[in-house]
Amino acid sequence: MTTAFQTLIRLPRRSRVVVGMSSSTITRSCSSWKVSRASGRWLAGDPVLTESMQEATKMLPEGAYTSLRTYGKSSFLELDGHFDRLEETTELLGHHVALQRSELRRLLGDLARAVPSAQTIFRITIGVHDRPGEIWLSAAPLAPPSKQDYEDGVFLVSRTIHRDNPKAKNNAFITESEEERKVIGGRVNEVLMISDDGDALEGLSSNFFGVKNGTVFTAEEGVLPGITRSLILESISELGIPLVRQPVKAEDLRLLDEAFVSSTSRGVLPVVKIDDDTISHVPGELTTTIARNFNGRVAMRLEHL
Repeated sequence: MTTAFQTLIRLPRRSRVVVGMSSSTITRSCSSWKVSRASGRWLAGDPVLTESMQEATKMLPEGAYTSLRTYGKSSFLELDGHFDRLEETTELLGHHVALQRSELRRLLGDLARAVPSAQTIFRITIGVHDRPGEIWLSAAPLAPPSKQDYEDGVFLVSRTIHRDNPKAKNNAFITESEEERKVIGGRVNEVLMISDDGDALEGLSSNFFGVKNGTVFTAEEGVLPGITRSLILESISELGIPLVRQPVKAEDLRLLDEAFVSSTSRGVLPVVKIDDDTISHVPGELTTTIARNFNGRVAMRLEHL
């Protein structure tokens, strides 16, 4: 049975975010604020410090989440898309949430200006099970791929992984996939999930695209419809590049001409090797063209808070 609760974030117009620790400490860590009601207003409480966003997830309520980054100090991309996804995920998890978006925007802007990092990765979490309606905002310094990663391309490793309800962005999956994430490091940027049917679906935290004979392939079913992915699909359409919304078979990954992954923090990130198979020695021409168009699209869509 679907239950309903209203998530109403009400902040004063000049709400003050108090960061109760040194800037150097926050720069190295993740801070999480619980949004709660005080004196008739909704405010961000004192921050809870963890070593990473991954560690923060373990102490937050299980439920819907979305990750978003700043561009510069306090500019965001497709905020309404992130809010839509939060509400859609809570529905898929059997609850109903109504976000007061203007107030949530204000809080995100306040926090973005309060933390010392030049660019920040945020995660909004809404509890739907043991702590329904509880809202947390987590922030950590953005650590995007390096310039060399974009210039040289990165590696993927594949794993057969089953994901329940992939269209719901449930933070339980972050904890469930902790063991698989341990292989990430160095040039290995991501784990590519393979379905029981042998389809290359998506990464643990990214969408996957393969290119063969000038055509882009990407899974449509069994994947999380990422916001970055949707902008990339717009770029592919605008560029007139053929697109097939079907997954690449795991056995055919070695035959690809190009590949890339996408996410909020990565943008378009070229892939040059999957498991033991080299796809290409440098990022592909089509990948580079799509990335250039995507980056221009991002610049035009930024919202300054």
